[in-house]
Amino acid sequence: MVFVYNRYDVRGLGIAILVSGLLSIVFGVVGLFFGEHHIHSFAAPIWSGIIIVVTGAFCIGTGNKPTSRCLVTTLLFFAVLSLILCTLCWVLALIGLMRREHCTHSSGLCDGVTVAMFSITLLLGIFQMILCFLISIICCLGICYGDAREHEPTAYEQEPAERSVFVVATQSPPAPQKPPASRSRPSPRNEYVDEPPPVEKRPERPAQKGRSRDRAGRDRAGRDRDRRTPDRRP
Repeated sequence: MVFVYNRYDVRGLGIAILVSGLLSIVFGVVGLFFGEHHIHSFAAPIWSGIIIVVTGAFCIGTGNKPTSRCLVTTLLFFAVLSLILCTLCWVLALIGLMRREHCTHSSGLCDGVTVAMFSITLLLGIFQMILCFLISIICCLGICYGDAREHEPTAYEQEPAERSVFVVATQSPPAPQKPPASRSRPSPRNEYVDEPPPVEKRPERPAQKGRSRDRAGRDRAGRDRDRRTPDRRP
């Protein structure tokens, strides 16, 4: 697994460290005016908080423009510087808690406000050191590997493989070709090849009136002759 520069992580860390820097400045001002220890005169939470606020601003800026190597390099510089200043501020707060006899109070001991300011500065210093360490690591990864969007997997749609289709071709006998129709009128024999030729019916001629009358007269004369002639018997 490759860890790369993620702009959303940097933006979230920037907001967190920006808020902690502002709180450090506020408690530093309160300790400067109301604290009774001579360490408060150094105003360590104030100048360390200013650098931390600048670091948080650069975190938000690089989160909006993650491809800018110049912003990432500048953020790395301020993150390392803030880490050093937070460590110094944390050490001073720890010394103030351990040596309460150096307070300016009449009893020689620090009051509750001074102890509370040192305790809050100590906790904020630990929290800020962790954030600055994480930001510096992410900046180093961003310089070496680039933005996380450059390493996002790209989904490709794979087309289905083409299936080979085998076609079996069977050779059929050639169909009989019809002879081309001639322009001239075909003969009646070739016209009806599959069917018998039609029988031509000739119209009957009407019998002539004169001939029919002669034939009728002959028939009558024959019948009269047969009637008149007696039968000849042996």
